[in-house]
Order: sequence, then C-alpha cells, then structure tokens
Amino acid sequence: MRIAICDGNNLAWKSFHVMKESRGGLLKTSMGIPTTVLFGMLRTLNSIAEKTDFDRVVICWDVSGSYYRKKLFKLYKAHRKYIDMKEYFEELDSARMYLKKLGVNQAIAKGIEADDVIGFLAHSLAKQGHKIIIVSDDKDFYQVVRNNIKIYRPIKDQFVNKSEIVEEYGMKPSLLPRIKALT
Repeated sequence: MRIAICDGNNLAWKSFHVMKESRGGLLKTSMGIPTTVLFGMLRTLNSIAEKTDFDRVVICWDVSGSYYRKKLFKLYKAHRKYIDMKEYFEELDSARMYLKKLGVNQAIAKGIEADDVIGFLAHSLAKQGHKIIIVSDDKDFYQVVRNNIKIYRPIKDQFVNKSEIVEEYGMKPSLLPRIKALT
C-alpha cells in the first residue's frame, strides 16, 4: 500500500499564506466560512494524486502543549516572530472539520509534535512493507528517508529520495541529525 503522510501544520501554514498573498486576501464561502487553508491543502493533495497513486492519506497535526522540546531547550523555536494568528486558527479548525467530513484520516497525539508522529508512522508503516510519501517542505524530514520512504515538497513540487539526499549531503539520511547537532 502507498500512504501519504502529511505534515498538516506545514501544509496549512503554507496554504494560508501563499493563498492569502496570491489571491489578495482570504477565501470564504458566501456564508463567510473561511476556506483558504482547506482549498490550499486539497490543491496540494490533488497535485500529489496526479503525480503518484497513493492508497491512503494521513494528516498529522500539532496541538497546543506539544512542545516538550521547549521544556528541554528554552530557545527551541525562539527565532519565530509573534504574529496575530486568530484568522489562521479559525481556518485551521474549519479545515480539520471539513477534512474529517471528507473521510481524511487525521492524527493528533496530545503532548507530541506532529513531526514525531510522522516519523513514527513512516518508520512503522515502512517496516510493514508500505511505501511512504511524507508531504512537507520541512527539510528536517530528510533524516527519515529510506528506500521506501520519500519526501514530497509541495512548494518546490519536488520528490526527494534517499539517493538524492546522499548526493546532496554526502551521507545517508539517518546521519543528518548528527550533522545538525554539530553545526
């Protein structure tokens, strides 16, 4: 089975900002229901579906309070600037609800970041013989890539596999965290 595991927060955030900028504002239904995030995410999934034939989709989400790394290292994500995200969170709630109605599998693990859930699911499902596509523009997922796990980067419209990572970094993907730690 071919399974697409999506970084929901990454897709939603990029969809929100890209669509907002390219369309000159947020998308809403005639009843005022925000649809920018949902439209962008469905557009990305449709793009992947045109390029590959996955059998299942799982979208993984972060939830508030899932930053245990911040407890370990106070400067974790400290470089991020504060922005008012009221509109974004309204969009996110709406998108999650509609994706659920469409029957899209969604995973949220309270206290655990979506990145960790994605890594766990990818490795567990790959060990069972499934082919995995992780959908995210986050290069941190490069460390998860194996022979039957690859990345699809929607913004670049690019698939990344093990041989490309070895060519770019000169090492197998599993060693990338060590390099990041040293730098």
